[in-house]
Amino acid sequence: MKKFNFWRSKNFWQIVSINGIIIFCLFMLLMFSSHKLLVQYLTNHYQERMDNVTDRLETQITQKTSDIESITRFIARNINSDMEINSLQSTIEDLTTYGSIVDGIVVTDSDGHQIASYIDKLDINFNKLTDDLDPIDDKLMMKQSSDQRDSQYIQYSKLVGGNTEEQRWVHLFLDINNESFQSIFQSLDFVEDSYTAILSDDDVLFRYNNLNQHEIEFINQLEEQIIANDATKTQKLNISTYDHFYSSQQSIPKFDWRIVMVLPSSDITALSYQLNKILIPIFIILSILLFIIVTISVQQQLRPLNKLFKAIEEISDGHYNHRIRDIDNKSAIGSINAKFNVMANKLDNYRGDIKHKTDQLKQQKNFLNRIINHNPNGIYTMNWEGEFTLVNKVYADLFGKTPEEILGKKEIEFNPNHEEALYYLDLNRKIIRSNQVHEIEDFLFDDKGNKHWFHVGKVPILGDDGEQTQLLCVITDITEQKEKEALIKRQAYYDDLTGIPNRSMYKDKLRHIIEQSEKKNKKFALLFLDLDRFKYINDTFGHEAGDTLLQTVASRLQNILPKAATVFRFGGDEFIILFPNIDGRQEVADLAKEVLVKIAKPYYFEENKFITTASIGISIYRDHATEMKTLTKFADIAMYQSKQQGKNTFRFYTEDMETDVSAKLRLEMDLYQACDKHELFLNYQPIMHAQSGKIMGAECLLRWEHHQLGLISPSEFIPIAEETGLIHHIGEWVLRTACHQLKEWQERCFSNMHLSVNLSPVQLMDRALVNKIKQIIEDTNIDPSSLQLEITESSIIQNQEQVVAFIAELQQLGVLIAIDDFGTGYSSLNVLKELPIDTLKIDRSFLDDILYDQTKDVVLKTMFDLAKKLRLSVVAEGIETQDQLAYIRNQYCQYVQGFLFSQPLTVTQFTEFILQNNE
Repeated sequence: MKKFNFWRSKNFWQIVSINGIIIFCLFMLLMFSSHKLLVQYLTNHYQERMDNVTDRLETQITQKTSDIESITRFIARNINSDMEINSLQSTIEDLTTYGSIVDGIVVTDSDGHQIASYIDKLDINFNKLTDDLDPIDDKLMMKQSSDQRDSQYIQYSKLVGGNTEEQRWVHLFLDINNESFQSIFQSLDFVEDSYTAILSDDDVLFRYNNLNQHEIEFINQLEEQIIANDATKTQKLNISTYDHFYSSQQSIPKFDWRIVMVLPSSDITALSYQLNKILIPIFIILSILLFIIVTISVQQQLRPLNKLFKAIEEISDGHYNHRIRDIDNKSAIGSINAKFNVMANKLDNYRGDIKHKTDQLKQQKNFLNRIINHNPNGIYTMNWEGEFTLVNKVYADLFGKTPEEILGKKEIEFNPNHEEALYYLDLNRKIIRSNQVHEIEDFLFDDKGNKHWFHVGKVPILGDDGEQTQLLCVITDITEQKEKEALIKRQAYYDDLTGIPNRSMYKDKLRHIIEQSEKKNKKFALLFLDLDRFKYINDTFGHEAGDTLLQTVASRLQNILPKAATVFRFGGDEFIILFPNIDGRQEVADLAKEVLVKIAKPYYFEENKFITTASIGISIYRDHATEMKTLTKFADIAMYQSKQQGKNTFRFYTEDMETDVSAKLRLEMDLYQACDKHELFLNYQPIMHAQSGKIMGAECLLRWEHHQLGLISPSEFIPIAEETGLIHHIGEWVLRTACHQLKEWQERCFSNMHLSVNLSPVQLMDRALVNKIKQIIEDTNIDPSSLQLEITESSIIQNQEQVVAFIAELQQLGVLIAIDDFGTGYSSLNVLKELPIDTLKIDRSFLDDILYDQTKDVVLKTMFDLAKKLRLSVVAEGIETQDQLAYIRNQYCQYVQGFLFSQPLTVTQFTEFILQNNE
């Protein structure tokens, strides 16, 4: 058996290589960074010392300049005191001979002629010196003798004297080799093996070096570059590297001098070398320690790994009893070894199970045959050629045959639909080739002609020769399930009442039509239909009549629609018609007209006959919108406009319709908050006695002052309140507020005050309204007979029985009842006789042009005679002229109201009106 050697493995040498690369990179980084840091440190150190030397030199030169200026001032004083030439000469000799500051003095007139001089301490030809004089006032400048190139000196010149005739030039000369200068320059020697120099604009004033001959030759070349380069005059520091030297320059602006230091790079390299001699051994030792640690760690991992390798080979050779001993569960490999032992134990157990199961396999095979033959599902197998190799009794019974009659035959031999048989043969071969389970749902007719639905599962079976030669098929009868699904689908997508598609199917159908229209670049129309007066029919004749009406409408629509069109019940009494592939609007308009005509034909329920109409809104795909929601919304808006414009008509959508609907929706939303924002308030229009002109009461009028739109007409917001149901809350608030105000007026200024409050037709449908009115009367503690409730004539006609009963209950409370807008609802005399009412209010439309229209005169007189016979009080509304008032006073009419007396007033205005009227 071969032993596993980790040292020879590829992974081990990969680890060693990676560690070597890491150590090498760290070593190079250490060398590079140490050298860089050392160079930076020494450069900064030398530069700092250079700064100190420069400052010291500048200070000493400044002191020397101050001494020179003192001597110049002394000589200037002697010249100004008219000293004789001999005395001046003597003074100059004493200053030069006994002083150490200057080495020569020359005094000349303004034209340059010598007056006095002494230059014996200078090794310079006097005549040459006078030729070289170049006076520059109050400035040090370096000079060199014309005949002696090595003789260097410094000249200081100053112009002294008063007027032009007495001006003199004083020239002071300092030898560069003067001891005082030498003491200054010698202080610049601060680094061994260095070169130091002081330079003027074009020459070297002083130099000092400790370099060897070869390096001095390099310095001569370097000086030429330094003298030629004047870029550093205005810079404090400029450091550059020349071959193996480091050069540093710094300017002394006061004297136009530069101090230059040159240091061999070998000094820094030597220090770096000394540092590396220490660092390299330390680094090598640390690397060896790291390698030893890695080696020991790998060796510790080697032992359990060898055990695992050996155990795997034992198991692979068939020694299933072999186990790994002495396992360290704390290590990762130890945990793997423990798992291996668990796996080996399970493998040994599986071997016993396999033997036991092999014995059972034969028994199961016989048992399986019995299961197949007695299984309630049809089971069969087929080979590549499509021949049946296994068939159970259930499958054979579907064809009225025995399993033996089908075995060995092909489906095409007993399936009369040969195309279907060939299709399934091809499908079966594809499944065998793909080696994938395939499931389908299909139906067939049994030998008795009954349709059966089946779920068919087709599974490829691997043959003994390794090829997929068989196909196992299991068919399950799902006929009952399919029938239930069809029922559920019908319930989900079809309306239970009418049997036509419902809203859910409408969405799917609309989405499909949009996709098809997009592909074919076609248009289609969406007709939104709503029945008129459906609620009235439902409430009058009952819900059964309403259901019958909806069924009849659905049937009529299905009969008249084109074949391509589909009708849906959208909800309630709303229907939608989808009309695809239209050529133009006229085609849609013709269909809408036909629908309106068909809907308007009479309907019958039991012994009742009634007529209803429809309002239709139309939107067209592409012309109006391309999205589902928008198309439906636009058709709904157009339908609403049909309702507004008289019903029993149709309208195509236009953009201004949406604006109207949006405005209405905004008012609807704001109306919900109008009460809380105290935007609703009441006005009161006086009701006067027709003969005496005295005030008898008032009619309460609701007003709405919108926070942005101002006053909103009641004709705009009252219908919205009725549609949304807000009228119940608003109506209760109006009645309670009016009763409180009535009580206040009765106690304050008018005890016989009467107040009329209008009731909406929607309020009359509230069965709890009588109790609400009763509670308000009790809460406000008013006399019920001082409150008159006004009901429109049209609301009585729409729901006569309920309104009559409601009025009777109100009269039991003691309140008065008035019929408002009388004459506009065309109620019959019999109806009026049955109503327990107290007052008739004549609509203002009958008073317009009463003096010029004899027809209106006849109608009005008939109304007054009718009221007189029924002993009812009469109120004439809309009196605006004296002629109208004179006409009314001659009729049976007790009370009048209108702008002739007063417009609607606020509470404060009405109180003042009462007080003025009672005076």
